[in-house]
Amino acid sequence: MAVPERYRVLVMMGGAGPLVVRATGYMPGRLIGGEDMPGPAFLEWRSWCMSPGFLFDDATLPGRENFARLTAPLRVLQFADDPWGTEAAVALMTERYTGASERSIRHVTPAEAGVAKIGHFGFFRPDVRDTLWKPAADWLLGDTGSDPMARPRPVA
Repeated sequence: MAVPERYRVLVMMGGAGPLVVRATGYMPGRLIGGEDMPGPAFLEWRSWCMSPGFLFDDATLPGRENFARLTAPLRVLQFADDPWGTEAAVALMTERYTGASERSIRHVTPAEAGVAKIGHFGFFRPDVRDTLWKPAADWLLGDTGSDPMARPRPVA
């Protein structure tokens, strides 16, 4: 994760979060900038976030071997200003799909999307419908000819 988000997450995931969950039974979304989460879901997510390999290091995850069995094309969006989905994090996750017939990452800047900020959840905002949703759908379906932002990089 990017700094300073890395330190905020370390405090929340490494210390405060588990204490809050033990006290309340859930993680209040206002503390993490999202929605309320059931306690067990937060603790599992926490264990992934605190592990260098994210969920891929979780030996208890059923079907973990299936990531490598995916044979369809894998096309991933990475937003330049996402403090969680950094280039390194997205590359690490994408590398686990070794059986994919194609693995490519499309890096998008806020300027390319015509907005000041995308961040981690910004792709889902309605104001990027024309600048992100349509081009992403075209790219995911394999039509990049009409998309000026289409510059996916194959993953080795």
